[in-house]
Amino acid sequence: MIVIGRFALFCALVFSLGAVALIALGLRSRDRTLLRSGYLAVYGLFFAVVVAFAIGNVRRPE
Repeated sequence: MIVIGRFALFCALVFSLGAVALIALGLRSRDRTLLRSGYLAVYGLFFAVVVAFAIGNVRRPE
């Protein structure tokens, strides 16, 4: 389970970098599709963090 949590955190990092880049490019070029892609990447970041948090709070059998 820890591997899945680490993978989710890595995905969150990728989504956050992609979101920042796409939003910056969209604002600079005034392209609405890039802005929309950036906002969708923010949603992906949110869900990846939720999955990582949920996996991190699973109790391990003793």
